Parts: sequence; C-alpha cells; structure tokens
Amino acid sequence: TVTGYRGLRFMRRPGAVGQPPDWSLLIGSAIALGFTVWQTLGRFGLENVSVLILIGFFAFSLLNLLWYDGLLFTGRKKMQGKAWIRYHIGRVSGAYLATVTAFLVNNVHTDPVFIAWLLPTAVGIPAIIYFKRQYGERKVANKVLKNA
Repeated sequence: TVTGYRGLRFMRRPGAVGQPPDWSLLIGSAIALGFTVWQTLGRFGLENVSVLILIGFFAFSLLNLLWYDGLLFTGRKKMQGKAWIRYHIGRVSGAYLATVTAFLVNNVHTDPVFIAWLLPTAVGIPAIIYFKRQYGERKVANKVLKNA
C-alpha cells in the first residue's frame, strides 16, 4: 500500500528516482522476504510441497516487484504517460488482495487449504489486469488515432 501511495509522486514528477524512503521500503521488503522464506523452510522443511509452492509463488511475485522498483528507483526505467496510475492500481490492489487472503486463511477453513490462499489471487489478478489496461498506452494511442 505504501509503495502504491508513493507511486503517486510519479504523476507530479515524471522521471523521478527513488528517495531514501523508497529505498528503505525496498530493502526492508527484501529483508522481510528473506526472513519469511528462511522461517518457512525452517518450520516446514522441503517435504511439504504445498507450502513450498505457496511460498515460492509469493516470493517470486515480491522479487519481481522489488526488481522493478530497483530499476525505477535507479532511473533505469522511467514512468511515461499514465504508467504511474497503472503502478498505483497494481500496488494498492495487490495490498488489498493480500489483506483479503490473510483474512480468508485465518477465518475461513477450506479443504483443500490452498483454496483460501489462492482464490483471492485467482479472482483479483484478472480484475487488476483489466483496470490497468484501461489506462494502458494502447488505449491512449487508440483514442489519439480516432481523434486524428
């Protein structure tokens, strides 16, 4: 949620690079990810395939976001056009999905257990993709072509 909120500054300052709070979030998230993977493997080992799939999926997703932010904060990747709103939508919606997932996992017991873990993602990701595409460059380009 915080990175989604911080991403709004790209609307006001296109081409902005990471500030100390951004780098603190990135480094803190990387440390939290490493700690979570370490604790999960320590508790469940390599025998529980379901847990390995879940932690692998979420770890890969977070690593992907951290890599993108690293490129953005160093200036190697620039926000152009309405990219800031897609960034904001993706991050804030992702935080919402994480909250719904945590609620379901703790309060709704499903059989098999992974349904509570993956159902919000299965429903939410297509919605996020849809709304991010509403602000995509293709849509903007199509509007320009229609007005020409």
